[in-house]
Amino acid sequence: MVRKIFTTVLLTVVLATSGAYVAERKGEFAMGFNNSDAPVGVRYFVSDKVAFDIGLGFESRDLGDESASSMWFELGVPYVLYDYNSSFFFVRPAITIASLDDRVYGSGTLDETWSVIDFRLNLGAEVRLAERFGLTFQHGLGLSTIS
Repeated sequence: MVRKIFTTVLLTVVLATSGAYVAERKGEFAMGFNNSDAPVGVRYFVSDKVAFDIGLGFESRDLGDESASSMWFELGVPYVLYDYNSSFFFVRPAITIASLDDRVYGSGTLDETWSVIDFRLNLGAEVRLAERFGLTFQHGLGLSTIS
């Protein structure tokens, strides 16, 4: 575990300090998702290197006489570490806040909600396949708190 964290931090420092070709991204919008629980997502670049991601998710299940609803909200801040032609590498800290119905995600007996907060730090890459189409790949570390 310590070796993975050390490698992640070292890779981030090396990529951040290297000289890079900077693409003009300021003002670009993108649609997609970073978290399958919050599949409706938008990315907006506020500068050539920094963007904001917002993701929303909602689920409703029929329980007979009632329904069980759960919601997710995700906020991420991708920072471009290195540009290369039609691709770039980034680090993305993110937080996800969820309100989950106990009848679906818990013991199934209580009409209560669980509050979940997830913190994540991902390293990733985006590859542009066309002017308005790209694929993003990312992986990282996470920490969850449930109450």
